[in-house]
Amino acid sequence: MFNGKDISESICTCCSPLSDDIFNVQDQTLERAITDSLLQGKITPLLKQELNLKIQCKRLLEGKREIVIQHEQPKTYQMSEDEILKRNRRLQQNRASANRSRGRLKNREEELMTVVNLSELNRRQLERKREGYVKYKNEIKAILLNHINECKNIQWKHSAESTLRSLGLL
Repeated sequence: MFNGKDISESICTCCSPLSDDIFNVQDQTLERAITDSLLQGKITPLLKQELNLKIQCKRLLEGKREIVIQHEQPKTYQMSEDEILKRNRRLQQNRASANRSRGRLKNREEELMTVVNLSELNRRQLERKREGYVKYKNEIKAILLNHINECKNIQWKHSAESTLRSLGLL
């Protein structure tokens, strides 16, 4: 696949006093890092491996032992029958609770829609009443103005005109 010696200078500059024979060994983790880097199209796996190798080289130069990283497989836990029953009961309770919650939400939405519809109906009725009152006011105003124009009593005529002005009808 590749030779570790080709990239030896860039991987571990702190190991320069050591023999170059260390790079003749095929490092599977380095190969995996290069493969991962090529597959992902990112340099991150190579940087991680480089950092790991630099740390290992520095430890060896200081006379410390090499750190061995062991990745343990995650333990699979076999659930007992009681635990399975509890889990299933919890799932059923959660589903039932979710259904009740959705039902309450739907009922609340229907209640609010009913309130909105009743309010809209009430608004339309009030609007029709208002239009009726405006029409009635205009009719009375027309009758009053007609009467003022035809009225012979001057005192009453002036009084009616001032009242209409104060009400904003003239």
